[in-house]
Amino acid sequence: TITGLISVNPGFQTVEQQVANVNFSYNEQYVPDRRPFFSEGAEFLPDPELFYSQRITNFDVGTKVVGRQGNTSVGFLASSMRSGKFDRDTNVLAVKQNVGLFSDFGVFSTVDNLYGIVANRTAKAYGNYGWVTGDRRNNLIFSRAQSWIGSDDKGGSAFTGYFSSATNGKLRYSVTQSSLSQDFISTLGLLANQDRKSNGASIGLRNQFDNGKLFS
Repeated sequence: TITGLISVNPGFQTVEQQVANVNFSYNEQYVPDRRPFFSEGAEFLPDPELFYSQRITNFDVGTKVVGRQGNTSVGFLASSMRSGKFDRDTNVLAVKQNVGLFSDFGVFSTVDNLYGIVANRTAKAYGNYGWVTGDRRNNLIFSRAQSWIGSDDKGGSAFTGYFSSATNGKLRYSVTQSSLSQDFISTLGLLANQDRKSNGASIGLRNQFDNGKLFS
């Protein structure tokens, strides 16, 4: 259930990448990475805000370990570049632990050393507590991220809090709060709408049927 990969002097120029659409946007668009070294096991690595694999255009040597063992999933990626214009070392780590049927927590981190230009680190903690009351499933989710530039200069932070309660055929509702400071730096990530704070709430009704012509 654990897969290890190593790549030496890969020829990424032979891989046809997906092209961003032409819709105008003030933010950089997310484009899936089709390079096998990055696409295989990508679900075990951090989310794009911390790690967007398109940021690594090439490397001399890359290693990756991804997979799930029991209730624990792990993703680790490291790359080193010495033959390009700038020397660069990157490290990415994600560890998640399932607890029971509905809960999990995890830690994520990235390190990007572009020698002579920038050294960036990020760390993120995530938790999801789920429980059932009667026929209603509830989830309380939080995440907190922090960035650093250089050896010890503390950058900005990011936060997300989310609560939802849902069941078939009855009102479901959710509330969310999120923020991303302007000085949160993730040189390996894809950040959109920095310096933001948002609050939201929703309420709705959904039902799904086992019999009849109408499914949902």
